[in-house]
Amino acid sequence: MLLNALASLGHKGIKTLRTFGRAGLMLFNALVGKPEFRKHAPLLVRQLYNVGVLSMLIIVVSGVFIGMVLGLQGYLVLTTYSAEPVWVCWWRYRYCVNWGRWLPRCCLPGVLVRR
Repeated sequence: MLLNALASLGHKGIKTLRTFGRAGLMLFNALVGKPEFRKHAPLLVRQLYNVGVLSMLIIVVSGVFIGMVLGLQGYLVLTTYSAEPVWVCWWRYRYCVNWGRWLPRCCLPGVLVRR
């Protein structure tokens, strides 16, 4: 009984050391080994496509929903302090002033635009 427990403990220790040895060899090969670009280029292109292009949908959907949440939170903060006109003025200035001389007169009536 005691001999079996000792053998089991030794087996687990040797298995752990073997795992560390494999990890060390992998680290050594990763640091010292030279990549073969011609051999691995198609795999690299395929992985870049999988990671970059195929994940674009989730990135766009996440961005849309995060933008909607931030917009809603901003609106709630502005309505809490009755500051909606500040947002409207900023929006009109931001998106109308840069479009020419005639559009600011439409967006901001009564405001003289000087350039």
